[in-house]
Amino acid sequence: MKHIKKILLELRSSQLNKRLGDLHPEEIMKIIYQRARNPLISTSFGKYSEALLSLVPKSAPDIPILWVNSGFNTESTINFSQKMKEKYQLNLIEVNPKISLSEFKKKYNTFPEYGSKESEELCKIIKLEPFKNFLSEFKPDFWFTGIRNDETNYRSNLGTSSIFATSILRIAPFITYSDVAMRRFMFQNDLEIMLDYFDPCRPENKECGIQVIEKI
Repeated sequence: MKHIKKILLELRSSQLNKRLGDLHPEEIMKIIYQRARNPLISTSFGKYSEALLSLVPKSAPDIPILWVNSGFNTESTINFSQKMKEKYQLNLIEVNPKISLSEFKKKYNTFPEYGSKESEELCKIIKLEPFKNFLSEFKPDFWFTGIRNDETNYRSNLGTSSIFATSILRIAPFITYSDVAMRRFMFQNDLEIMLDYFDPCRPENKECGIQVIEKI
């Protein structure tokens, strides 16, 4: 049964990639939102986050927007999250890890080196587990994300639609946009590029782990 479900999901994803093709991100979101039963957007409030969020009012009004607040965000990111919530009237859902920043500081002097066992364990606690726990309860059929092909090796092979965690269709409206194209989009639409942002689980050009979760 699971095998049949996977085949049907792969077929649906393939059909969507043909349909969505070269459509504008706003149109992509609108088409999927109208088809979805229980859609979800996730955001980090990072560098180009406003690009995806700016599509919400016209293309996916009232859609739940998940923010896994690891507790390690800069003050600028916290302020930016509130600014975006008010600007676009976002239906924002914030989830937090079980370990607090103060508890972390008692155990570690600095964040463990990326790729180390300690780093992987901590990232599971502050990002992956809260994300997985929320998805297991929310059970989205479509998940919108701002990932792009040129960010990591794993993402370079993804289409606008791809299968996530064996049961969710991941939709990335900006998947083919280069960094130059993203900057152009931000400038043309008078959007803010969030530069004061810190993700301890994802150094430059590294995968944070969320996108490669195999199952919920």
